[in-house]
Amino acid sequence: MKIKKIVLPVISAVVIIAGVMLAFSHKSESQEEAVLSTDHKALEIWYTDEAFTDYLGSAAVDYQEKYGIRVRPVLKSGKEFLETILDSSLSEEEYPDLFLTTNDTLEQTTLSGLTTEILDEKGVVNLTTFPETAVNAVSYKGKVVAYPLSYNTSIMLYNRTYLEQAAAAILQAEKDAAEGEAAQQEVEEMEGELTPEPAVEGVTVTEEQVAAAEATEESQESPFTEEEIQAKAESLIPSSLTALAAFSDEYDAPEQVENVFYWDVADILYNYDFVGGYMNVGGECGDNEAEISLYNPDTVACMQAFQELNQQFSIDADTVKYDSVLEDFMLGKSIFTVVGVDAIGQIEKEKEEGVFPYEYGVCLLPDVTEDLHSRSLSITTAVCVNGFSQKLSEANAFAAFLTTEHADDLYTKVGQMPCKDQAVLPIDSLQVCRTEYQTSISMPKMMATTNLWMRLEIGVNQIWKGADVDATLKEIEDATKAQLTIDNSN
Repeated sequence: MKIKKIVLPVISAVVIIAGVMLAFSHKSESQEEAVLSTDHKALEIWYTDEAFTDYLGSAAVDYQEKYGIRVRPVLKSGKEFLETILDSSLSEEEYPDLFLTTNDTLEQTTLSGLTTEILDEKGVVNLTTFPETAVNAVSYKGKVVAYPLSYNTSIMLYNRTYLEQAAAAILQAEKDAAEGEAAQQEVEEMEGELTPEPAVEGVTVTEEQVAAAEATEESQESPFTEEEIQAKAESLIPSSLTALAAFSDEYDAPEQVENVFYWDVADILYNYDFVGGYMNVGGECGDNEAEISLYNPDTVACMQAFQELNQQFSIDADTVKYDSVLEDFMLGKSIFTVVGVDAIGQIEKEKEEGVFPYEYGVCLLPDVTEDLHSRSLSITTAVCVNGFSQKLSEANAFAAFLTTEHADDLYTKVGQMPCKDQAVLPIDSLQVCRTEYQTSISMPKMMATTNLWMRLEIGVNQIWKGADVDATLKEIEDATKAQLTIDNSN
């Protein structure tokens, strides 16, 4: 999934201050009205991603049946979505009690008064229910300002059928080598001690004996157990990208395989893991302007290793597309690839329809090298309670319901992973996605870093094509820090 840059104009200091002041005064009045009012008008939740339509619709029905409160989901345009909510809230026109947004916008929503510290009357947002990554994603300046709902991150897929074929071939080669060594040793030990026996003439081999020999030979075609083959195949899954490159050198690929490793080198979501272990943009919560480190010895070393992979895999960054990457994997043209979590559901659907004839596996993203670790990027979708809502308690209760009681349907209906750790997963391999998310870093929230991802994506593309790593990373860091300085001076 391509990271979509949300074009949100930086709200001026005057507008933010006015919005916050109005938010507090309006909220104080609305809280009193909410307590005294007996109005049971439906809660309204706005969202921009059509993929959530079925999920929110079923949640609304379930919630009314359980708690007697109506909820009305409303699909809105993504263009100036947050500005529309703020404008309608300040003018007291029709506005939502809740809305969905990604975690990288939570600084803007908090500074404008659209989000404040959640009530969380049931105490659901904790490290028992959600991983630390999810809690960090919805935290701003030490306060939890939204409820973590779902996420997308990148994981590695591999063609299990191909790996098991390679594993069987390796086991056979090892067996043949061992038998050859044993036979050679036996010959050497017996050499000179044996007296040649006279040839036996007139021995007749019957058809029954030939058939028996052929049957024995056929039964010995696969002398290895399924467990042995699977264990060897798993040992072939690379722990680092340098190990993957070494595997590519030695692997005798089937005719239909065009690339051992094929991924979208142009999309930062599927390449951030190369530098994610050593790049710091705002700390773990992505909200600390003092923590900015994009250009350092480790990120340089990681990007140099990334650049060297171009010599091995020769992927054209100008023409590669995520959809074609996934399609090639499903056609058996590649063995390893990097995808978003929704790809697993797509492959399972293809398997059910008989279109995908292979077995596949899911694994964590490999490290860059044995010494340089990787760390993936994740994007968390949050349920936000509108700070201007007159039904704060009811809205918080529904947000808690969405993210906990109704979380099991998220992957089936939306194609995103539920943030809730205990949520039921419809596919066993999705557990790998959960593990990957737990160690990932969330998109930062600072408005001053909005353009960072465009700069980083452009920079990574330039590095892939051969640009100087030092100069490129330094330029990105300098531009980011300069933007922070400008924003702080306004």
